[in-house]
Amino acid sequence: MAFRTETKVIDGLEVKTTQLPAMRGLALYSRLGRVDMPVPILATLDRDSSAPLEVGFSHMPHDEVAALVREILASTHCTHGGKITPLGSDDAIIRVFSGNLKQLLAVCWFAVQVQFADFFAAASDTASASDEAPAETAEESPSISTPTSKRRRLRTGSSTPGA
Repeated sequence: MAFRTETKVIDGLEVKTTQLPAMRGLALYSRLGRVDMPVPILATLDRDSSAPLEVGFSHMPHDEVAALVREILASTHCTHGGKITPLGSDDAIIRVFSGNLKQLLAVCWFAVQVQFADFFAAASDTASASDEAPAETAEESPSISTPTSKRRRLRTGSSTPGA
């Protein structure tokens, strides 16, 4: 089976990303889950907003964020200044984004969506099915952290469980 590759223009920057090999993708999947950004939950969120990564990164030490960004962008490159630039190193990331954090986060979010496209497709199918199903009425306990409460925190930017 071939690796998925997608190209997108993000704020004027042409970006191309390819799925990582299975074991590297699995390691990234695990790492995102350990920092409270599990892929199945990320896949249910707004595809046009990098807010889930912004919230997740804001709760991590800076060196871990930098390492995770390098890992997310390991198989991503862009056309910058007329040259194809791989984005897997600090030097390349600094050169391409030079202070444009919104664009950097948007490119990371795109790379996550390509890497885990099967989760995003499944979440989209589930969301379509749930639109047709009756809504649940049970309330969550604010002291219990559930996938739904984590998803709500990622959407709203709250760090408080149950908020």
